[in-house]
Amino acid sequence: MTFINALLAWGALAFTIPLAIHLFFRHRFRTIDWGAMWLLDSVIQRNRRRLRWTNWLLLLLRCLIPVLLAAAMSRPLLHSFRVAPGQLAQTLVLIIDDSQSMNAVDDEGVSRFQKARNQAFELVSDLTRNDEVILLQSGELTAAPSIIAPIAAADQLRQMAPGTGPYTLGDALDAAVSALRFASNPHHRIVIISDFQDGVVPPDIAPQLESIARRIDDSAVTPNISLLSVADRDEDPGNVSIDAIRLESPIAIAGHRTTAAATVRNASDLPVSGADLRWRIDGKVAASGSINVPARAETTVRLNFTPDQVGRRLVTATIDLKDALVNDNRREFALDVTRSIRVAMVDGSPSGEALTRMSDFLFLALQPGIASDDASSDPSNRFEVSRWTPGQLVRSSPASRPDVIILVNVAIDDPARQVIAQHLADGGSLVIFDGPRTAPDQYNRPLLENQDGIISLPASLGPRIKPNADAPRQIAETDQTFSAWAGIAGDQDRVWKDIEVASYRSLTIRPAGPAARTLIRLDDDTVIATIGKAIVDRSDVDEDASSGSGFDGRIIQFALAPHPSDWNLPLRPWFVPLMQQLVLELAGQNNTANLLTGQPLIVPLPNWPDAADIDTEDDDGTPKTFRLVAPNGERLAEKTIDAGQSTSVSQILLRAPTRTAGRYELTVSNVTGGDETATADGATNTTPDRVIQWHLAQLPADESNLRPVLPERLESAVQPFDGRVFTSIAALQDDERLQTEGREVWRPICIALLLCLVLEIALLGRLNSGISTAHPVAPKTNVGGIVS
Repeated sequence: MTFINALLAWGALAFTIPLAIHLFFRHRFRTIDWGAMWLLDSVIQRNRRRLRWTNWLLLLLRCLIPVLLAAAMSRPLLHSFRVAPGQLAQTLVLIIDDSQSMNAVDDEGVSRFQKARNQAFELVSDLTRNDEVILLQSGELTAAPSIIAPIAAADQLRQMAPGTGPYTLGDALDAAVSALRFASNPHHRIVIISDFQDGVVPPDIAPQLESIARRIDDSAVTPNISLLSVADRDEDPGNVSIDAIRLESPIAIAGHRTTAAATVRNASDLPVSGADLRWRIDGKVAASGSINVPARAETTVRLNFTPDQVGRRLVTATIDLKDALVNDNRREFALDVTRSIRVAMVDGSPSGEALTRMSDFLFLALQPGIASDDASSDPSNRFEVSRWTPGQLVRSSPASRPDVIILVNVAIDDPARQVIAQHLADGGSLVIFDGPRTAPDQYNRPLLENQDGIISLPASLGPRIKPNADAPRQIAETDQTFSAWAGIAGDQDRVWKDIEVASYRSLTIRPAGPAARTLIRLDDDTVIATIGKAIVDRSDVDEDASSGSGFDGRIIQFALAPHPSDWNLPLRPWFVPLMQQLVLELAGQNNTANLLTGQPLIVPLPNWPDAADIDTEDDDGTPKTFRLVAPNGERLAEKTIDAGQSTSVSQILLRAPTRTAGRYELTVSNVTGGDETATADGATNTTPDRVIQWHLAQLPADESNLRPVLPERLESAVQPFDGRVFTSIAALQDDERLQTEGREVWRPICIALLLCLVLEIALLGRLNSGISTAHPVAPKTNVGGIVS
């Protein structure tokens, strides 16, 4: 507490005057007993205790009156203990939520982002010239912070627009605390303005918040943390959204029927009926119709179509409906249409009689004349299968490599591992079957070691096991969630019933395997089939291990051969649909064109000396520059490859963040000049960029929920920082004035002074009335004057 008129506070010492008077007059009186004194003893005994407490209370009030009067005249200021008093220069870290949910409008047509920006203007306008602002957006928390003046912050606020993906409170506070390292003022503030969707405070956020709290405790200046919510908790947002578009068919093949499904969700408390939903393919209307969605429910709308063109197509679903958030009434999906699935079957067995090689049964299962028993599949050929030798695999160029490579009984050397690693980096899938030539030490070695890390298969291969011929192993467990198994018609128990395994190896999933899981397990608990992705161990490099690796191709490992010598499944009718569905699923998973905002975009570059998609007539062998371009035209990443340089796995990846939804394009241009032909600004001359590939980033469905986090959860989340949650800008500004300038409390002191004066008067009146009414009892006398 401080005082505006500090000298007047010394007037509180006047309380010594009534105290001195009381002590002085207490010793001036002398008690003299007289004859009739005994008549008053009963009255004195009865009133002594009451008079003592009344006098002490009266003395307290008389001492308190000058203290309160001095305090009121000195005008004290009450402020927080965390911040030094007075007008301190401050550094304000202002985080504005620019996610998609901030586009939601209320009944008056005002969006949440407009409210947030208006409140941010008020905060910035209260700052002085000596203050500084670090302005951050929730979609760019990892961007380098810059310190700007309040007037410049107001200009940046006018240029902001929502449309990014979600964020978490932990990430926002972490970015704010890190930005305060560049602050130069003694007073630090962090203000986050958001609608605080439910996902802002995830269930597992506590460890991250505790770590941030420790960082704040170790810092020299403790910041004031405030959260300002712009969401009305009592309103029903009444929002309908298209949460996702997915392909129900394993893969889209030209000339074959394909099914796309859109998930429509109604987050309102009222049902939606008669809403118009329209499908488009490459901008042309493919189908339309009305849909009904119950309250707090979702429905699936399907589109059946037969693509006739090979290439990447754009599928769009749109709802014609006016609701709280119109931006999520449209959803896009990038669909890769192929002419057929290219499969390269690499067999390490020497040629011999029919059905003696390890890959013969599998090769027949994928032939044009073999149709799946699945009634929903087209009986015409969907596979383009070619048989390769291990030497052909090593000599193959990236442009000629298929969608799926199947290794059967193959011994892989270092050149083969290099080819396999590049195939996985390109998004291709790999199936590995066992055989006599399969050596565990070859498969358990890393596929590749470079600056990206150590790339390995998701499961290690064990020694070959041959059970007793009279008691072969049975299949005890299969992963029924695997879409290839689930896509087979009929009872799943019939598929695996009575399958006997005569020879096999064991598979052990590596601990670091990303999403690797078991597909088939024997009755002795041995794993004989797994699925996963290549493991990238970055323990010896500086790159964050949590970032994407770029090796997106899936890997299925079988610890036995696709031949009756190892198990009798190839002799069963289920073998054909199982293998066909497996290849379809793997080829369909090669589509890496769709991702969610916030995920890193990792694009393998084509091996441009051999890539047909970038060969042009005017290709003169000059260096080429590959670029990733954001939807707004910003160049996110680029790499130049010299002429004659063949790209390898260590060079083919371009990485870029995805902040906004839209198309991210991979472009290429020829570098037409060296140092001697550089432009005036020092840039190298290049030909215009040509788009050779594009990817589509979409916002997560959580952004359409429009349900704020519970107040109790939000307040509990900021409790470790002594933070505060506000629902109005006025309340936040009042709290800030209390933290910095303090709050005058002379008015309540004056009220207390008046109460003391009134109470003193009341006590004096009661004391005087009590004394006046205490009369002694007169003795009775007779007529003669004799006391009776």
